[in-house]
Amino acid sequence: MGSPRSISRGMVRDRTFNGRGRGRARTYVRLRECAWEDLRDGCAAFLVFRVCPARTLMRKDAPPTVGARRRTPHRGGTHTMKVPPQSERPDTEEDEQDFLTPPARRKKRTLADRRTALRPWAIGIGLTVLVTVASVAAYRLGAGIAWGNEHPSAAATPTAHPAPMPSASSEPAMSGGYAIGPDGVLVRPAEFAADTYTKPELSEAAKENTERGAEAAAEHFHALMGYTWNTGDIKPIQEISDPSSEFSSSYVRDVSNLYANGWAYGSTSEIVHVLKVEPIAANGRDIPPNTIVVAFQIKSVDGTVCRGRKVHSNDEQYESTLVLFMTWTGERWVETQGTVKPNHV
Repeated sequence: MGSPRSISRGMVRDRTFNGRGRGRARTYVRLRECAWEDLRDGCAAFLVFRVCPARTLMRKDAPPTVGARRRTPHRGGTHTMKVPPQSERPDTEEDEQDFLTPPARRKKRTLADRRTALRPWAIGIGLTVLVTVASVAAYRLGAGIAWGNEHPSAAATPTAHPAPMPSASSEPAMSGGYAIGPDGVLVRPAEFAADTYTKPELSEAAKENTERGAEAAAEHFHALMGYTWNTGDIKPIQEISDPSSEFSSSYVRDVSNLYANGWAYGSTSEIVHVLKVEPIAANGRDIPPNTIVVAFQIKSVDGTVCRGRKVHSNDEQYESTLVLFMTWTGERWVETQGTVKPNHV
């Protein structure tokens, strides 16, 4: 007669899988070459495995049956929980841990797993799109270069456009034959620009401490007066004048005021006669020592003067007397006083 040990050896555990991938366990007794005692012991084993759990479930405090709803008390009332069927219960430790995890956390972990699983797909799709765009751009660039090589004349030959005819609005405003500049001052003609005048150079004779040196220095000062008026450059005449000279300071001030809102050109002056070259005694006030008086008779033309939008031209020649006090400072001659008076005929 067989023993329970031999019967347990005859038990076979069969596992089938449902659509969710979980296994369903079935236990049955395989009877092979057994006697009545074996069959009896097998039936007893069957009752142990099947009937006893059924009786246990029928007790008052027994766990709920498969698919039943279980009510559990809690602080806010009664909570209904559905017991999953035995076929959906886990078979491995990993499934057991997932089964025991609360549904809310299980859902979050499932979403994270899905995102992790989709990440390689997203990277692959992005790389595919990038490669596709780069290929299309390279193709279009190559096609454009090839078309340019096949049609060189169309790309290299510039299109000739006729010069637009000047309209009334594009022409600058005019006043008295002069264009009005952006600052409202009449534009100076280019042929009479300031850079068309050459700055006078000091002669070697004007560097000598003699009466002739004083005369030559006075001639240089006279030339600088015309240059300053026609260009507005006041620096050269200031270099040969003493800062205390009222005559030179007044002349520089008049030129600066003129060029602040205008310009001048065409002014000329020439020395006709040398009227006086002689030393003068110092008086301790406005005549310093080593001073020589030089007087010239000159002929001048005012030329054209513009102030704002008013232009005045005078080409009539007139005569004047220019008197300069030239003082030797130990190194050079400088103008310390001066006057200019027109000669009335």
